[in-house]
Amino acid sequence: MDYIGNQEIIDIGLLTAKVASLNDEKARIAIGGVSLVYNSTQFARFCQMSAEYSQILSLVSFRAKLIGHTTNQELELARQANEGIQYCQQQMIKHGIISATDIASLLFEMINSLSKKQ
Repeated sequence: MDYIGNQEIIDIGLLTAKVASLNDEKARIAIGGVSLVYNSTQFARFCQMSAEYSQILSLVSFRAKLIGHTTNQELELARQANEGIQYCQQQMIKHGIISATDIASLLFEMINSLSKKQ
């Protein structure tokens, strides 16, 4: 199984755990924390990958300007790097939204917990 398949399994697993923990406050907080750490890590990872793809595009562009032309292999490399950047941006949006939702959910849980104690 490839990495993308594993990532989707983890995403579905975390969502399933969130649903399963709806009636248990401590479990909701724990799952929310795990989800926040995972999605924040994924966001950072895709930021780094996007930067690496951008470096490849810059290198190909610099070489083309220096020499005055590109090879078919360089054009293919640039196309793949551009597709990689687009994929990373989509993943950054996805993991960013999930992270923001996890933060809001955890804050709500903490406020709710504090109001119960008073």
